[in-house]
Amino acid sequence: MMFKVGDKVKYINSDGFFILNGIYTITKIDNSNVPYNLGNGDWVRESSIVLAEKTWDTLEVGDIIVEKGGDTSMVIDVFPNSFVRSWWGNFNESYGIYSKKEAQKNGWRIKGIETVKEMTLEDVEKLVGSKVKIIK
Repeated sequence: MMFKVGDKVKYINSDGFFILNGIYTITKIDNSNVPYNLGNGDWVRESSIVLAEKTWDTLEVGDIIVEKGGDTSMVIDVFPNSFVRSWWGNFNESYGIYSKKEAQKNGWRIKGIETVKEMTLEDVEKLVGSKVKIIK
């Protein structure tokens, strides 16, 4: 199976159009013909969902890697635990093979991934230096 519990996905139809707005989290997987539960009561086939977020586990040829200073390179080939990338700024020449863990350790990111930091209310209050009130 391509997806795992916890993956964030978008629900599409057979033509590739998004038919339900929003991002869903896979909460359960079974061995049926419709194996993925989206946590909203819907069970869907693998062909009806796509990943909503880029991750190092879903790295693809053509993805853009951004290093800490902002230079970019392109993924030329992907293996289970590593990838081949181009030179920084020159997508036509290969440069080297890197493990996905090494890339993360170097602080590289995949273009399009937002860095989200989860924080408690107390953490936010410490960060801003005052009490915080949650409003909707």
